[in-house]
Amino acid sequence: LPIWEVHFIVACTAAASVRFDMEVNTPDPKSDSVFIRLSGQERIDWHLNPSGTAWAWSPKSASFSLGAGDHEFSLMEREDGLKLKQVRMVEGMQQCSFKIVTTTTTTTVLTKTFAATDCLVAAPYEILADMVKIDEGAGGPPGERTGKMEFNIVCNSGTDVSFDLDVFSPDFTSDSVFIHIGNEAPRRWDTGIFGLEWRWSTVSPTFTVGSGTHRVVISEREDGLAFKTIRLVSGASSCDFEAITTTTSTTSTTSTTTTTTRAEQTTTTSTKLTRSFPINRASISSPFRKTDDYVDIPEWAGDHYSPDSEGHIGIVIACHTATTLNFDMELISPDYASDSVYIRLDTQAPQPWMTGKQTSWAWSWVSPSLQASAGIHVLTLSEREDGIKLKTLRMLEGADACWFYFMSGGTRGIVSGELSVSVENCAALNTEAGKTALKNGVAQAAGVSATDVTAATLSCSSRRLLLSPRRLAAVSATVFYEITLPPDSQSTADATSTKLQEQTTSSMTNLLQTAIDDAGLAEVTLTVVSIGAGEVDAPGNATTTDAPDSPRVSTTTTEEKLSQAGSWSSYFNNEESSKQIGAGSAVVGVGCKGQYCNDIRVSLRSDIKLQAEAVTVHQLDSDIGDMICQAGQIMTQVTCIGSNCDSIRLHCASPKTGSVKGDPVEQSWFPETFHGTEDDYCGGNQVAIGIYCSGAKCGVKKLVCAEFDEDAQQECVPNCGVLGLECGDDGCGGSCGKCSGVGDFVGDETPFCRGDVGRCVYTVSSDWAASDQTMTATNLVANGMGCFGRYCEKIQLFTVSVAVDSSVATISPWISDNKGSRWAWNTEAATDLAGDCPDGMAVSYVECQGNYCDNVRFKCGKPLQWVVDMSVPPVITDWFSEENGGRMNCPDGKVITGMECAQKEDLCLTKCNDYCDNKRLRCRSIIPEMAGTALLGAIADPDELPGHMKAAVPAPSPWSYSDKAGQVNSAHGSGICSALLMLLLIQALQH
Repeated sequence: LPIWEVHFIVACTAAASVRFDMEVNTPDPKSDSVFIRLSGQERIDWHLNPSGTAWAWSPKSASFSLGAGDHEFSLMEREDGLKLKQVRMVEGMQQCSFKIVTTTTTTTVLTKTFAATDCLVAAPYEILADMVKIDEGAGGPPGERTGKMEFNIVCNSGTDVSFDLDVFSPDFTSDSVFIHIGNEAPRRWDTGIFGLEWRWSTVSPTFTVGSGTHRVVISEREDGLAFKTIRLVSGASSCDFEAITTTTSTTSTTSTTTTTTRAEQTTTTSTKLTRSFPINRASISSPFRKTDDYVDIPEWAGDHYSPDSEGHIGIVIACHTATTLNFDMELISPDYASDSVYIRLDTQAPQPWMTGKQTSWAWSWVSPSLQASAGIHVLTLSEREDGIKLKTLRMLEGADACWFYFMSGGTRGIVSGELSVSVENCAALNTEAGKTALKNGVAQAAGVSATDVTAATLSCSSRRLLLSPRRLAAVSATVFYEITLPPDSQSTADATSTKLQEQTTSSMTNLLQTAIDDAGLAEVTLTVVSIGAGEVDAPGNATTTDAPDSPRVSTTTTEEKLSQAGSWSSYFNNEESSKQIGAGSAVVGVGCKGQYCNDIRVSLRSDIKLQAEAVTVHQLDSDIGDMICQAGQIMTQVTCIGSNCDSIRLHCASPKTGSVKGDPVEQSWFPETFHGTEDDYCGGNQVAIGIYCSGAKCGVKKLVCAEFDEDAQQECVPNCGVLGLECGDDGCGGSCGKCSGVGDFVGDETPFCRGDVGRCVYTVSSDWAASDQTMTATNLVANGMGCFGRYCEKIQLFTVSVAVDSSVATISPWISDNKGSRWAWNTEAATDLAGDCPDGMAVSYVECQGNYCDNVRFKCGKPLQWVVDMSVPPVITDWFSEENGGRMNCPDGKVITGMECAQKEDLCLTKCNDYCDNKRLRCRSIIPEMAGTALLGAIADPDELPGHMKAAVPAPSPWSYSDKAGQVNSAHGSGICSALLMLLLIQALQH
């Protein structure tokens, strides 16, 4: 866990992707890494590589996508023994720069705080002095946890919010909570382990909120924690804390107080507060031994009446103020030779504690009084007589100042998880006998003792599964289990979790049903539907352990869902492999695993065929947002962006038969734990029509489903009317029409059909840009460039009728045949030989500077309702100038996203590449988000094109020569061929 941090600020004028390197001294492989974190996001490993004793520049960091504004980065401790001198920005410098924080600045990031005691608190969370805490052992088993702290945030605008806590989190079994806002699913928040001190926690998951009031709930996941302050880390400029004024009554298990806020606590009467601790969760030494739910000393095993005997029970107590302590115990002390122990606090002298004779479980006499100061203490119970059984220690005096907590040294780890099941007679299983049977079955599956299974609870649904006549009485249910491994266990937490994940649903069903039958519950029948990924809490491993091949299935899974599920694909995590999966069939489920859940798989219904000829693609500009198919379409593919699937695209198409109907149905967020493994899919006869993304790199997802009516239309439904296509393939073997010439767009200038969207696309040329002439803005996407005059001194663009969003346009730096000024007396200067648009943008405008248009820069914008494909490197054209035709088109329907000038040759008399005479283009594909009339980014009426632009011959593209589209006449094709032959002839003459 990080102890030191270094913070710096990056200020951006526009959206950009930034990366860094560092000047470091990293002597060896154990001293060559740090964490780097963008505020509000997960921290990322940054391996710097050993540099020996010398200072050297490290490898580049991960890439961070930033918007306009200030952004705080943190470098955090991962290894020691290294030295850091400088951070250098190596990507994104055009839009971003470092922001220097002067020594007089007291804070770099606005934060706001809220006292935990001002929250609405539900038991077993309780308010104690200046903190909210939950006793060790007071928490409920999985599925029955009720503790929570609630407060409001009031925001004046939409923003991302995250929090941290001033927390007391002593060990790996007391270092996490759940957090959610509004109706979102709770998300796990690991606070960090800080031992016996108060520290600020790690930052919570990030939530996106709109303007207005939002309820924030921090709820129980583990016990033994305490909280003083909640701090708003991100979103503090837009949001403020607000206490909840409406009182919600809760009742403590040890008090009749119904108060939930500090302000009300002083006016409420209550019974005397006590605190309880399960003694079998303490640290013990022989001859004390742990059994099912208590600790005992066998007869004749003890060292009688010696305060220096070896048998001890150690329990840790924390006090916020000095106080007097005394206790009683739930025990069995069967005779007067088995009715005492020694008790002491820290290094104080041991005192005999006569418990009284109890032949069955009962409460003992009160212990001697002990004096405790503010701080952490160890209470020790030592053997004095044998034959005694101890179950619960209860704090009587001092409970208003002190509380118990459990040190993790008493266990090898905790494994918890859940099973989705269907059960006949769920009520009979949800009894003590039934829970014992479940414990025995889970123990058999995990290969541990039944006493190690500390919880096995059942949550029964009221929904009946109606698909199978044999299962008419069955309901869906969830079995929550928890396994606590003692220090002498032969198994580790990881090994236990792995053994559980190796079980199949069939083998797990047999083990649980056998345990149920052995318990005499003959009327109960149980079937395991899915096995969730286990969570492991163990020393040095406080994160989720996921089985790679056994993903958790959403707890909403029932037999009804499974009945219509398609077959699962293999996992994929890169662009190339993702493209091989799914095209042409309906997606009904999505699963993921790994870091940021970026190993993805899909469930496909091969019986639902889609029209792959007209596919629309949806892609997010950030980690958070929604991608929804066009009306009537179904998801057919999920493909990756980047080598590690850092983001995803959604591909949608219309069904060949049948139709999508009804309102969209949102599923649950998954995976339940960040970086977890989980599948989710649409129920019944539903199909997937969208995905919501949340968390860094879309690490948390939600499916959107809709009902599919396969009987609606048994014949192929042409896309023409459904999507409003005006040309190209109709998806059923026919055509939606051809593009015909109109107005100036006739002959060679006839528009061509972009078959994937069914729209006629017009090509127009801009006016000229020169050193003394400014090009008029086009606000259209360019796919070609022309030039004429000496040194190619005048430039124009050839654009297609696809609009760009001019409100977020960016200007590239100046480029030329040289870097800097051409001559010392020149005022113009170029920064590079080449320039590129920011990710997701394309060229729409060009500007000249200097003699003969020596320096060139261009304006970039995002094509409206189109996605620029950044998953592969750009295609680079040949060099061109006025000598060899004066026009260069991007190939294969691509658009211009960058440009390069040939470098000037110094020892040269003629054709020396002066004044950026020779140019070449960088081109990328654009992918449509919509098709037909829904594609508003494609201008349908040529009269709506800019009036200063002229009709031009389209560039060759695969769409232009589509036989099915049939939109290009022979004159158009021969014109292109003639131009190509002329270019070849000119090149031959030059040679």
